[in-house]
Amino acid sequence: MPGRPAVAVAAPVWQAITAAGRASLGEDAFAAMGFPVPSADGREPWLIHAEAQTLDLAGGRWGAGCLKRTEHGGEWRWHPHPRFGLEQGRSATNWTSGQTPALRLRVVGTLPWADTNTLEITTQRRLDLERKLPNSQLAGAMTLLSQRRAADLPAAQWRRTLSFNSSRSLSYTCTLATTEGTPALQAAAMLALPTTMESSVVVCAEVLIDDRQAWATLLQLGWDTRLSLQEAQAVLLGAWETAAELLPEAIGTPDLHWSAPPTIELRLSSERSEPNGVLPPLTQVLDLTPFGDGDDRTAMAVTITAPPRLTADERRNLLRRALVHVGREFGYVDAGPEALL
Repeated sequence: MPGRPAVAVAAPVWQAITAAGRASLGEDAFAAMGFPVPSADGREPWLIHAEAQTLDLAGGRWGAGCLKRTEHGGEWRWHPHPRFGLEQGRSATNWTSGQTPALRLRVVGTLPWADTNTLEITTQRRLDLERKLPNSQLAGAMTLLSQRRAADLPAAQWRRTLSFNSSRSLSYTCTLATTEGTPALQAAAMLALPTTMESSVVVCAEVLIDDRQAWATLLQLGWDTRLSLQEAQAVLLGAWETAAELLPEAIGTPDLHWSAPPTIELRLSSERSEPNGVLPPLTQVLDLTPFGDGDDRTAMAVTITAPPRLTADERRNLLRRALVHVGREFGYVDAGPEALL
């Protein structure tokens, strides 16, 4: 590569690069993933040994990343080095038609696996998911919002929605409503396999404050229904883990090659208009003062390019960095990690 030292690559590793990038649409593996970067371990930096377990790549359209062997010396898989961006994915607003919540905290994952034709949501996997959803991180995050306000309102009853359920898609909601039937809080989990309009597997998990007054009715008197920044962080963390770890179990947790970098999009939005038709700022339903002064926005979002499977500490640290990043990009220039858990 121009400006970089030459490096020799053992034939099995070279073959692994071409195999891992073969699924890239419309270009060869090296144009997609880049070329090997010399080892930084000090041992023959000009040579990539056949027994290497990881290999950094640079200069490709997919951005900085690396190849890693799967467990027990198995196949190589490409992993992106985490980075942030503000581009919105084409599935960012899927499953939102007709909804106008006071606050939406959403995680949307785009998983561009290759060779997804054999994937399906089997009956047994769907039943397993229905059994796990009440104990998921998403359900726990929703339950915690009321527990912090001295109310026992568990997210225990999950139901299939009337649409978006088939062998290639799933959609579940859990709704807390007043005795009159007014929805107060809602959690939702969705997955869709590729279609003619979308080439990737899409997963989504979110918590909505449908109606602040309805939620206040379910709480003891005097509790504020505006969320703290730390509560939003906890909800997004639970939604992220559910979307990236739990929902793919419904299609067998595939371990396929990527055809493009996987992404996770975090979205925070105020969507219920005032009587005058104006959307209130996000700060009316979410306390952003720990980030300092900033612009009045109705929504903020950040896209994270990162592997979907992370350790709990990796996901928590990446979420904190992402929220600081989105805060600064949307006018909260003094945002810092000390404001988060």
